[in-house]
Amino acid sequence: MTPTPDRNRMGTTVAQPLFRLVDLSVDRDALFRLTVEYMVWVTQGIADYEKAADAPSVASVERYVAASFDSMCSKRPPDGAFYLVELGGALAGMCGLRQIAPGVAELKRIYVRPSHRGRRLGEAMLQRLIDDACAFGCEKAVLDSAPFMQAAHRLYAAAGFTDCPAYPGSEAPQRLLGVWRFMERRL
Repeated sequence: MTPTPDRNRMGTTVAQPLFRLVDLSVDRDALFRLTVEYMVWVTQGIADYEKAADAPSVASVERYVAASFDSMCSKRPPDGAFYLVELGGALAGMCGLRQIAPGVAELKRIYVRPSHRGRRLGEAMLQRLIDDACAFGCEKAVLDSAPFMQAAHRLYAAAGFTDCPAYPGSEAPQRLLGVWRFMERRL
């Protein structure tokens, strides 16, 4: 499927992202590496937020990703979906969702690589996941994000997400539950 060009607010033609449903038999290595990249970014952001001297090592992040990888990324429609997102032929990010309870979709790993930020990809990813959750029959979407992810918080609020209590199955570190952001939206 070839993405179609669109125009941004300045009238400039921009490529639309291509959402490629992950097939772990083909995409496992690429998705694993991208997930590690994401989790290193998250752990460094948390370390900076906490003013900690060091973030966890890449090796410890890789172990965490390896332990949670299949449960996060292997769901297939209508139980979930995970995408590699390409823009202009380059891997620009990833996003996914999984049903965590009847009618409840958890949005996961909405990640835009630094080289592709500022192109409204997060907005496109979020909309894709909301559309999928609706198509899968979900009535509510939930998500969680780290306290340093201010741009993501603004994006989620603009899309109608509101703060909610922590929900079972979240990956939020226990020590940060008081500052972690949990959000929900009726679909």
